[in-house]
Amino acid sequence: MPSRSGAARQAIARQRSHIDGLFTRVTEQPDPADTLEFQSEWAGYLCVRISGAIEISVQSIFLEYATSGADERVQRFMQRRLRDRNMNTETILRICGLFDPEWRRNIDDTLRSKPELKEAVDGIIDKRNYFAHGETSPVSLATVKGWFPLVFDVIELVAAECGV
Repeated sequence: MPSRSGAARQAIARQRSHIDGLFTRVTEQPDPADTLEFQSEWAGYLCVRISGAIEISVQSIFLEYATSGADERVQRFMQRRLRDRNMNTETILRICGLFDPEWRRNIDDTLRSKPELKEAVDGIIDKRNYFAHGETSPVSLATVKGWFPLVFDVIELVAAECGV
């Protein structure tokens, strides 16, 4: 088993902490601009930030697993191979399956038994796509805030499955 540097866990913690701070900022906003439209814009922005956190966290997990002690060429190959801007549950499962079909089965079983986890990740990615392409995203700040911890449950599930 390759040695682990803990870089993936640090990346996950940084992402989570930053987004926690954004939720605090928007929910404690005493400004009269605190309207549904304002919150909707923040919800879209938070979807973009959370989807970025999913991407960075999942990539960090797999890179740490695959490149611990690996040659520099292997590291570059893995960095290029893991680039994906739509890190929905199907993409996460596909990447897991490339490493180990059992990882894919285990994570898929968990997602099937806890559909709210799949709904959270796929909902964030779907709403991010709306927002990033200039459309109004029909999602509330409360929904995004509810999805946020579930997204990190999925990230932690992937990390645990990979032993990172």
